[in-house]
Amino acid sequence: MSLKVEDLASEILLNDQHDNMRSTSKFEAKSLVLIFYPKNNIPICTSQLCAFRHNYKLFSSYNSEIWGINNVSIYSHNSISRNLQLPFPILSDNGNKIGNLYGIKNIFGLNTSCITFVINEKKINSIHKNLIDSNSHVLKPLEILENSRN
Repeated sequence: MSLKVEDLASEILLNDQHDNMRSTSKFEAKSLVLIFYPKNNIPICTSQLCAFRHNYKLFSSYNSEIWGINNVSIYSHNSISRNLQLPFPILSDNGNKIGNLYGIKNIFGLNTSCITFVINEKKINSIHKNLIDSNSHVLKPLEILENSRN
C-alpha cells in the first residue's frame, strides 16, 4: 500500500535517537516533514540530512517539524545525530512497520528509497521521491510549506 497526496497520514509512534517516544498524534496545527532514507553514514543520506540541518530554522519559521526515519538502531541514530549535529529527531523503525504504511520498500533490511512527506492537518500534502538530489528534498517541502501559508 502506498499513500497518496490528500490521504490521511498513518500514525507514527517510534523512539528517537535519545530513546524518547515520538508520536504524530501531537501534530494537529503544525506541519511535519518526514524524511525516509535508507541508511546512516552513506554519502547521499548524510548529504540529505545535512541539507535539512542547514535549513532547519527556515522550516521552523513555517511552524513545521522535521523527523528522519529509517530502520537502523537507536544507537546508530544517536551517533549520526551527534556527529552531524542534527537539530531534529531521527526515529528508529525496526521491522519497517511505519515504512510499510508509507509505502517505503525494504530489501535485505534496508529502506530502498529517499522519500520526503509533508503532512499538514494529519493529511499527506506532498510526497517527493529523489535518490540523487538532496537539495530537492529540502526545496520541495519548503515550497509546499510556503504555499500552504498563503
